[in-house]
Amino acid sequence: ENPEPVPQSEFVTRFEGGVAYFENKSVNDDTHKWNFGDGQTDLVRHNPSHAYPVPGYYNVCLIATNGCGTDTTCHPLLVAGIEKVSPRRLANSGYHLLKITGGFPFTSGTVKFIKGGQADIVPDTVIFRNPGLIQANLKLNQAPLGDWDLVIISGGFNDTLFNAITLELPDTAQIE
Repeated sequence: ENPEPVPQSEFVTRFEGGVAYFENKSVNDDTHKWNFGDGQTDLVRHNPSHAYPVPGYYNVCLIATNGCGTDTTCHPLLVAGIEKVSPRRLANSGYHLLKITGGFPFTSGTVKFIKGGQADIVPDTVIFRNPGLIQANLKLNQAPLGDWDLVIISGGFNDTLFNAITLELPDTAQIE
């Protein structure tokens, strides 16, 4: 009697408009489990789709199983866009190191903060750490108060995070 061959998991991904479409290419699998990398799973659909509402870097895995074993394949998925900036509230003077998280399919580009009627705030330095993190160093000198939008442009990528940071007066109560 020939034993059943162990499964071999594999899949391909197509991404359109914030939705990933996964095609299961596994062989010899009786059951499968999808892990979409954002805490969501699917045990039912052979070729599922999944919406990613938050930009970022996700590790998607497919676990294929049969009576002889299990095989897991994982592929990274980059959902392009700006997720958030931290810290979000800044004094309008001084030096600030900002972490910009999201999904960035590039290693260079233009990063700036804009506010209607004001000169743009351009970071002194910008470091593209990985596909999910950009660091920006700001030197502010009495910058106008209020909410500022973040704009990132690189090649065909152009995204804006509205009200990304809020500039406030420094806490004068701690100045001695």
